[in-house]
Amino acid sequence: MNKLRSWLVIVVFAIGAALGVVSIIIPPLWIVDVKADESPIFPMVWTGIEGMSGWTLFFLFLSGMFLGVIYPKREPLYGRFLGVIYPKYELLWGISTMSLLPILAFIEMSAVPNSHNVWPIEFVIYGFCTIPGIIGAYIGAFIRKKLIPNRQ
Repeated sequence: MNKLRSWLVIVVFAIGAALGVVSIIIPPLWIVDVKADESPIFPMVWTGIEGMSGWTLFFLFLSGMFLGVIYPKREPLYGRFLGVIYPKYELLWGISTMSLLPILAFIEMSAVPNSHNVWPIEFVIYGFCTIPGIIGAYIGAFIRKKLIPNRQ
């Protein structure tokens, strides 16, 4: 992978991480019965996590789909023949949608030690929440491949 390509991967991953946090923050703004969290550092993020809904998962799906569509996947000739040499990034894009949340949790745990008492379970839930983003990224890549043929 050349240098420009690796920077593109980093930029798209960062976009995915930002879209994931936005996907968590936005739904509680219009859902009336979500109580604001008393988190000392990231109150909007933890309000979004406590008030996770179908809208949150839908926005995570859309984030993954967006990343799957925008990333240009150009395979070298040997990758087309061997299939496994060239990595697929759809899984990475789906994971990127939830990648900032464990980092934010560690920051808050270091500032307020008793804030995340069951953090292992919390991180497993974050893992499950990557599934809509992964599915969206694969659907986005399929759309890119079928509807935009010159953007392989």
